[in-house]
Amino acid sequence: MLFRSLTLGRATLVPGARVDRWSIVHDTALSPWLQATLPLGRGLTIKAGTGIYRQAPDTAQVKGTRGSSFLNVEKAAQYDIGVEGRLSRQLRWQATVYDREDRGLLRLPGTEVRLSATNTIINTSTTLPWLNSLDGHSRGIEWLLERHADHGLSGWMSYALGFTRYGDRGTGEHFWGDFDQRHTFNAFGTYRLSDRTSMSARLRLGKIGRAHV
Repeated sequence: MLFRSLTLGRATLVPGARVDRWSIVHDTALSPWLQATLPLGRGLTIKAGTGIYRQAPDTAQVKGTRGSSFLNVEKAAQYDIGVEGRLSRQLRWQATVYDREDRGLLRLPGTEVRLSATNTIINTSTTLPWLNSLDGHSRGIEWLLERHADHGLSGWMSYALGFTRYGDRGTGEHFWGDFDQRHTFNAFGTYRLSDRTSMSARLRLGKIGRAHV
């Protein structure tokens, strides 16, 4: 549901919301979001956004062999703010910081062999059910440089520095997320030779974070 945009001085606000009903967990929730734009002059613009996002468990997690009928909907609150500017008519840049706070994410316990406090080996479990046991965050900053031209070279390149970490409410464990990638570099370019012919290339480099401990 998209509401009418609001103007406060030079700032433009675009609110919105969605209502979801998940019959599998018998839950209904409102998820609002808001986007804001503020021109600063001299080609600079501040852009910000925030919102609540939710994800219901799937059928296997509720009705499967290790499913649980007591599961809740996962929740994430996301915030970002960035500055965009222009170096020329064809060249623009953008820098954005973001934070996502996750609560009640699903985890299947007992899937890894581990040592107890007395150095006893604890084998994996085949009976423990899914739990809403994970809380965590994903934070970072992204830089983007883009060139857009009707002829010749167009494209963009970006660099992102990110940190994703979780904690288990029940076990007290804290670890880096499975998809924690500390450094990411992307580049894409296309060169238009004519109205019918162009060449393009893409490059993606990444480095994962520290060991998951």
